[in-house]
Amino acid sequence: MTLSKKRRNRLILLLVIILIAILSLLFFRRLSKRPSVTAVSPENNSQSISENSSISSSILKLPNGGIKNSTINSKTVYLTEKATGAIVPSNVNGTGGGDAIILVPASPLKL
Repeated sequence: MTLSKKRRNRLILLLVIILIAILSLLFFRRLSKRPSVTAVSPENNSQSISENSSISSSILKLPNGGIKNSTINSKTVYLTEKATGAIVPSNVNGTGGGDAIILVPASPLKL
Protein backbone atom coordinates (compact mmCIF):
# COMPACT_ATOMS: atom_id res chain seq x y z
CA MET A 1 0.00 0.00 0.00
CA THR A 2 1.49 3.31 -1.04
CA LEU A 3 0.47 6.77 0.05
CA SER A 4 0.05 9.56 -2.41
CA LYS A 5 2.70 12.26 -2.24
CA LYS A 6 0.16 14.82 -1.00
CA ARG A 7 -1.12 12.49 1.74
CA ARG A 8 2.41 11.56 2.79
CA ASN A 9 3.36 15.26 3.07
CA ARG A 10 0.28 15.91 5.23
CA LEU A 11 1.21 13.00 7.49
CA ILE A 12 4.78 14.30 7.86
CA LEU A 13 3.46 17.79 8.64
CA LEU A 14 1.11 16.35 11.27
CA LEU A 15 3.97 14.41 12.88
CA VAL A 16 6.15 17.54 12.96
CA ILE A 17 3.33 19.53 14.61
CA ILE A 18 2.86 16.80 17.23
CA LEU A 19 6.61 16.72 17.92
CA ILE A 20 6.73 20.51 18.33
CA ALA A 21 3.75 20.37 20.71
CA ILE A 22 5.41 17.67 22.83
CA LEU A 23 8.72 19.56 22.99
CA SER A 24 6.90 22.79 23.92
CA LEU A 25 5.08 21.05 26.76
CA LEU A 26 8.33 19.61 28.10
CA PHE A 27 10.06 23.00 27.89
CA PHE A 28 7.29 24.92 29.68
CA ARG A 29 6.91 22.19 32.29
CA ARG A 30 10.61 22.57 33.09
CA LEU A 31 10.23 26.36 33.39
CA SER A 32 7.32 25.98 35.81
CA LYS A 33 9.58 24.06 38.21
CA ARG A 34 11.90 27.03 38.65
CA PRO A 35 11.51 28.90 41.95
CA SER A 36 10.55 32.54 41.71
CA VAL A 37 9.61 35.52 43.83
CA THR A 38 6.01 36.60 43.31
CA ALA A 39 5.91 39.51 45.78
CA VAL A 40 8.26 41.58 47.90
CA SER A 41 7.79 43.98 50.77
CA PRO A 42 7.99 46.89 50.33
CA GLU A 43 6.57 46.67 46.80
CA ASN A 44 8.61 47.67 43.75
CA ASN A 45 8.82 51.43 43.23
CA SER A 46 7.42 52.13 46.71
CA GLN A 47 7.80 55.65 48.00
CA SER A 48 7.80 57.20 51.46
CA ILE A 49 9.30 54.19 53.23
CA SER A 50 11.86 54.34 55.99
CA GLU A 51 15.48 54.21 54.91
CA ASN A 52 15.91 51.63 57.69
CA SER A 53 13.34 49.22 56.22
CA SER A 54 14.11 45.57 55.71
CA ILE A 55 13.18 43.91 52.44
CA SER A 56 11.47 40.55 52.42
CA SER A 57 9.96 38.11 49.97
CA SER A 58 6.94 36.79 51.77
CA ILE A 59 5.34 35.14 48.76
CA LEU A 60 7.56 32.69 46.91
CA LYS A 61 6.71 30.14 44.25
CA LEU A 62 8.59 27.04 45.39
CA PRO A 63 7.55 24.09 43.21
CA ASN A 64 10.43 21.91 44.47
CA GLY A 65 10.01 22.54 48.21
CA GLY A 66 11.53 25.13 50.54
CA ILE A 67 14.67 27.17 50.13
CA LYS A 68 17.90 25.66 51.40
CA ASN A 69 19.15 28.31 53.80
CA SER A 70 22.74 27.30 52.99
CA THR A 71 22.22 28.75 49.48
CA ILE A 72 21.22 32.19 50.78
CA ASN A 73 24.20 34.55 50.90
CA SER A 74 25.26 37.98 49.66
CA LYS A 75 26.20 36.56 46.25
CA THR A 76 22.83 34.90 45.61
CA VAL A 77 20.52 37.51 47.20
CA TYR A 78 21.38 41.17 46.89
CA LEU A 79 19.96 44.64 46.48
CA THR A 80 21.24 47.03 43.84
CA GLU A 81 21.05 50.80 43.76
CA LYS A 82 18.81 51.77 40.87
CA ALA A 83 20.80 54.86 39.85
CA THR A 84 24.25 53.22 39.75
CA GLY A 85 23.66 49.47 39.73
CA ALA A 86 26.01 49.16 42.71
CA ILE A 87 25.33 46.37 45.19
CA VAL A 88 24.07 47.69 48.53
CA PRO A 89 25.91 46.03 51.46
CA SER A 90 23.29 43.94 53.28
CA ASN A 91 22.69 41.01 55.60
CA VAL A 92 20.56 38.21 54.13
CA ASN A 93 19.02 35.13 55.68
CA GLY A 94 16.12 32.74 55.32
CA THR A 95 13.45 31.50 57.66
CA GLY A 96 13.48 28.21 59.51
CA GLY A 97 10.76 26.88 57.23
CA GLY A 98 12.57 27.85 54.04
CA ASP A 99 9.61 29.89 52.86
CA ALA A 100 11.01 33.44 52.85
CA ILE A 101 14.17 35.46 52.30
CA ILE A 102 15.00 38.53 54.39
CA LEU A 103 17.45 41.22 53.33
CA VAL A 104 18.44 44.00 55.74
CA PRO A 105 20.68 46.78 54.38
CA ALA A 106 23.82 47.29 56.51
CA SER A 107 23.20 51.04 56.61
CA PRO A 108 20.24 53.32 55.88
CA LEU A 109 19.21 53.43 52.22
CA LYS A 110 19.79 56.56 50.14
CA LEU A 111 16.68 58.65 49.78
